[in-house]
Amino acid sequence: MSDYAELVMKGRAAAVWGMGYLGSTNLIQLTSLGIDCLVSDYDRDRLENLKSEGELLYKRSVVPIALDFAGSNGWRGGRIEVVEDYDGMFAGDPLVHFICVSNQDAGAPSTRDLTRALAAFGRLAGSAPAQPPLMIIETTFMPGTLHKVILPTLAEVGVEVGRDLLVTVAPRRDREVNPIAYKPAAYPRMVGGVDAASAESAASILELFGHRSLAFAGAEEAEMARVAELALAQVRQAAINQMAQAFPGTDVRAAIELVEGAGEGRGRAPSLGFGGYDQPLACQYLLSGAHYPEMLTIASEAHHAELAMVPLVSDRLKKAGVTRVAILGLAVEENTGQVVNSPATRLAVYLRRNGVEVTVCEPFLAADQVERITGASALGLAEALAAADGVVLYSAHAHFKHLGRERLAEALRDMKLVLDCCGQWVPYGLAGEGIPYVPLGGKEWMG
Repeated sequence: MSDYAELVMKGRAAAVWGMGYLGSTNLIQLTSLGIDCLVSDYDRDRLENLKSEGELLYKRSVVPIALDFAGSNGWRGGRIEVVEDYDGMFAGDPLVHFICVSNQDAGAPSTRDLTRALAAFGRLAGSAPAQPPLMIIETTFMPGTLHKVILPTLAEVGVEVGRDLLVTVAPRRDREVNPIAYKPAAYPRMVGGVDAASAESAASILELFGHRSLAFAGAEEAEMARVAELALAQVRQAAINQMAQAFPGTDVRAAIELVEGAGEGRGRAPSLGFGGYDQPLACQYLLSGAHYPEMLTIASEAHHAELAMVPLVSDRLKKAGVTRVAILGLAVEENTGQVVNSPATRLAVYLRRNGVEVTVCEPFLAADQVERITGASALGLAEALAAADGVVLYSAHAHFKHLGRERLAEALRDMKLVLDCCGQWVPYGLAGEGIPYVPLGGKEWMG
């Protein structure tokens, strides 16, 4: 165990900057080890909920995750101090700072929140402690952020890296789950520091959670590795979707599933597009951070291909004469309420703007949340189907199978088009019942 890990376990506090998915899971892991935490976020609702209700308001799934506070001891031993002003994040001299702030604004890559957080570290300028605090940046940012944003911003506020503060980059690689269910050991981490000693100290802290380090590397390589991982997945999905468009008379979905394995995750078949926090923006991260973005022609095409799917599906519905659409599911992960950057949400908004009546059934969100996100009416499954003349099935929720084949076939019989974006109803053989059912990417799916 390094000096940093040992000191934290002996009582030095940690600071968690940002209380979204990354910050929430960190807080749970830290306090479960009995480590005291200071937490802050620009979202005042999150802070107020944590302070007054003892809950993590996990907004991306729009599900409050209860913490079991035991008096003043916090969750499983670690005390939690909610800080409304970033300047308060240095009270008690925390040894480790986890940077988990947002990396996007209005659907585009952004370092706005990162810059705000970094500016607060000016309090450390000239401090030169014997054991400098350790910063671990867990949010995924565009390659080059260390040298273009992080180090210059710290220099502007007088912080000397290596003397006043150690800086490391260790982007999280996990897909979002319920924060309580997060399993760190399942996602090896690439840890990079401004120097090797910083990287080793960060790795020792992460090992307290059960993380495995994928490799020690320079911070630039750690930045690049995660973005490359995400961008390659997006490029792959774009290629699959383009095949489905290029060969409309072939069941491309069946062919891809045969090769890739059906039901093994996103990117295994043609789809409406990626959702989730970082994945849909992966190629934008690459393009924004590249020295020569003009060389990234495939990444650029993949980004545009992602955006093209919603208008393409809208045109398919219009071609079938659909005027009232039921969208089943907004969530990008089945049986969750995780809806950030959901292409189904974009589809609902796009259809409404083009004069189509839209209803949404999303069993993992409250009706007012659905209406706020999409502007569409939220209904139960039976009611949504009864109100529609066309269906888009996006999320493979178990809820959408509970009617059973016969009742579902009856509910869909008078539809003009049933477009299955996740393939959940393929085993039902609905097309054989005379229902205009087609999985996205299936034979003649484009009409």
